[in-house]
Amino acid sequence: MEFYTFYKSKGLLFSGICPKCKAQLPIIQFYKTSHGTQEPIYFCSKHRLQFTSRHWTIFQHIKVSLNIFDLILKYYLSGFSISQIRRILGLLPNSCCSLKTIKKYTKIFRNIIHIFVQRELLNLMLPGPVEVDEACLYRLRKSNRGRLAKTICWVFGMKCRSTRRIVIYPVLYRTRGDLIPLIRAHVIPGATIYSDRFSAYFNNRVKPSVSHLSVYGYNHFGINHSKHFVSKFSDQIHTNTIERTWRSLKEKLKYNKPRIETDKFISEFMFENWVPAFERYDFMINLIAYFHQEFFNLRSTSLQ
Repeated sequence: MEFYTFYKSKGLLFSGICPKCKAQLPIIQFYKTSHGTQEPIYFCSKHRLQFTSRHWTIFQHIKVSLNIFDLILKYYLSGFSISQIRRILGLLPNSCCSLKTIKKYTKIFRNIIHIFVQRELLNLMLPGPVEVDEACLYRLRKSNRGRLAKTICWVFGMKCRSTRRIVIYPVLYRTRGDLIPLIRAHVIPGATIYSDRFSAYFNNRVKPSVSHLSVYGYNHFGINHSKHFVSKFSDQIHTNTIERTWRSLKEKLKYNKPRIETDKFISEFMFENWVPAFERYDFMINLIAYFHQEFFNLRSTSLQ
């Protein structure tokens, strides 16, 4: 009952308002779930419809109790894999939960995070200084010992040294026409940018090299990684911070290299960077409530 009251207060359970006539519905009875909790049943006499407390919510077809759902969410936000969550829940009494159910809800959480991150990216601007770099996240083989397949996951990233925020995009190509528009979309004009001497950022056919970003008002400095990783002129000219980000991202996907929906796993990684660990649970509960309300309003409108 504790989790029912908590989720009810957050707006994650059915509010008792009929989606058709918008009237407050009375509770006609309580039913006992298979997990031992009692939840209400609402009845609309005008449309002769019954609604449970989980109607049109994230819990509508849930196969576990609310407290197990809460544990799945907490372990997911802590970075546990699906198999690890299943193993932990298997140690608890009366917590039968299949791998399919855990996979279903982690996918829902990842989709919600992806939508949130993509909306945030629409207006996210980095004040600088910003490090930019691109990396090969992984290559997929046709078999464990086969030749490299054509599936190569390239990513482009920006990390602000002042705010510590990162922005990562999966990209098909690493050309100037692909990378510079992403920089201009997220870095404030006049900011300082550090990168390597890749041809997408510099014209290396002339001596000295000419920056392709300086024409847009950026203070652009490059480091030649074939010679050194920190400039001998200034210890501020390097890309070590964004390189460390690639290491963390590769560690996250070490045992899970998604062939599809790579962008959602990248959004999950950015979410972990943007939101501190101690705030993620409350933040995620509010996100679920927000998107549930948005989805509920959309469904209600379609019925009218």
